[in-house]
Amino acid sequence: MASTFINNLRLEEMTTGEQSGTWGTKTNTNLELIGEALGFGTQAITTNADTFASTIGDATSDKERAIYIKYTGALDSNCTITIGPNVISRLHFIENATTDSGSSGPYSIIISQGSGANVTIPNGDTKAVYLDGAGSGAAVVDAFASLSVVDLKVQDDLTVTDDASVGGDLLVSGEVQTANIGFTDGDNAMTIANGGAVTFPQASVFTSGFSASAGVTITTADNTDQLVLKSTDADASVGPVLRLNRDSGSPADSDLLGSIIFQADDDGGNTINFVEIITQMEDASAASRSADLFLKTRTKGSLISRIGMIDSTTVINDGGADIDFRVESDNQANMFVVDAGEDIVSIVGGGSHTVGGFKNALQIEGTTGQTSSMSIARNTAGTSPPYLQFGKSRGSSVGSNTIVQSGDDLGIITWNGADGTNRDTNGAMIRVAVDGTPGENDMPSRMMFSTTADGASSTSERMRIHNGGVVSIGNGIALGVGTANTASNVLDDYEEGTWTPTVTGSSSGSYALDSGHKSTYIKVGNICHVSTSIGLGTLTGTASGFAVIGGFPFNYNGGVSQSTAACFLIQANLASTHKQTHLMQSSSGTANTFFLPFMRDNDTNGETDLSIFSSSSAIIFSISYQTV
Repeated sequence: MASTFINNLRLEEMTTGEQSGTWGTKTNTNLELIGEALGFGTQAITTNADTFASTIGDATSDKERAIYIKYTGALDSNCTITIGPNVISRLHFIENATTDSGSSGPYSIIISQGSGANVTIPNGDTKAVYLDGAGSGAAVVDAFASLSVVDLKVQDDLTVTDDASVGGDLLVSGEVQTANIGFTDGDNAMTIANGGAVTFPQASVFTSGFSASAGVTITTADNTDQLVLKSTDADASVGPVLRLNRDSGSPADSDLLGSIIFQADDDGGNTINFVEIITQMEDASAASRSADLFLKTRTKGSLISRIGMIDSTTVINDGGADIDFRVESDNQANMFVVDAGEDIVSIVGGGSHTVGGFKNALQIEGTTGQTSSMSIARNTAGTSPPYLQFGKSRGSSVGSNTIVQSGDDLGIITWNGADGTNRDTNGAMIRVAVDGTPGENDMPSRMMFSTTADGASSTSERMRIHNGGVVSIGNGIALGVGTANTASNVLDDYEEGTWTPTVTGSSSGSYALDSGHKSTYIKVGNICHVSTSIGLGTLTGTASGFAVIGGFPFNYNGGVSQSTAACFLIQANLASTHKQTHLMQSSSGTANTFFLPFMRDNDTNGETDLSIFSSSSAIIFSISYQTV
């Protein structure tokens, strides 16, 4: 009967009577092969092979028979090694010592025996596997896939490529390098991932504090609180405390001290900073330390400073963007609004409106007396009042004191009503202007009061207070009728001054006046009162006709009234029958000349002739008459 080789080492098994005379040799060969099986063997894989057959021959020396097999050779891809025959069942330690023939490796070897399972050994690794020898369906199994030892001592690096479960203490004096370490109590209490990321699926407690030398990310898949600072201290001191400490080795002015950023993805998947709270060191000097704080939000694509606390100033809208500032009260949604786009401040109204042709910088607009009014009050134990003050210069910058000029308006107050279209038409105006040449501590001015007449679209000046205190009233004063505008009670004219009389004959001749004559008038309304004392000088021409006194300051209205007054004649050649001389206007027409009728002792009258006067005569009278 022939020898067989069906054992797991492929040794020759001789039957009785066989191999006569060679048993010693055959036995020695088997013993050598057993020794080979207990040893170490190196097998070179064909260069860049994708598959490789590693077969143990019958009763012949083969590297694959060794319990520890080291596969070498250069690969350009993973290689499947099939160990045959597929009926042997045994344990191997297999090392992947292959090299990379290109630049994309290194590569793994895949240990196979049949169509069953196989084991992959990464480059540089060694695994213990056993072959089940099940024929064509034979499988290779990782013998240490679930290795249990009482004590495991690793004197160099320990690399774990899958889960490592430690039931007791894990003491590591060197480094632990792994893609993932999980410390579990049955529910993955902590995982240290490749790169150092630590995951705590459950709430964790650090009883002695926590310190990190790099960034920390807390991630949750729900809306629970990601970070809670909780203090259980029962005293009155502050707690909990969140401290942002920039511990710079070279602090300097304008260093940014820290920021809190609210970040999210937009609908395009871009990660955007939507809100930032930023602090900055304004002054780093120990003697005058100061800092700034800014609150920024994203508006129309840009981060804009909404509030800036800058050293000694708090600024709203520090970036000067078109962002309104609004304050609500209990009943008013727009109690105080700074309209950035219109550059106006609105109280109550909440919008920008034009009054008098301007979008005025300060606007108060409401629907009740309270919401559309303002008051200025001063409370002091003295005579000093509150002030509403206007200022004007000819400068072009804020704070300028360039001197004004005569005629410059110093301030205007207007009253405007809605006309169905807008509120631009003035109904009344008080205006103050420079009235003279100004200088340091010298500002002559006038105040003008204007109203708009019915049917007019602009104001007309009605009254003026001049720089010397004189008041001019254009259309008169209604007296004795309260607030009524009764024409018959309107005093609309007043004037006073001097006038120069003339003394002529109705036919010919005129007297010059001496230089010392005194002739004055006062006109109130349409009544003019004149008085004069004139001495006559040289006669020009021949004195002929009755005497006529002319040159009165205003024409009389003869069709309304006739005025007369006594007249005194001095050094005049009067007839013996001349009793009394009068000054009289004509009973009709308008003129500024008066006549000198006289009464005789027989109660008849006549006209005083110019011929009775001489260069030593004088005429004195006082009369009131109605003017045109």
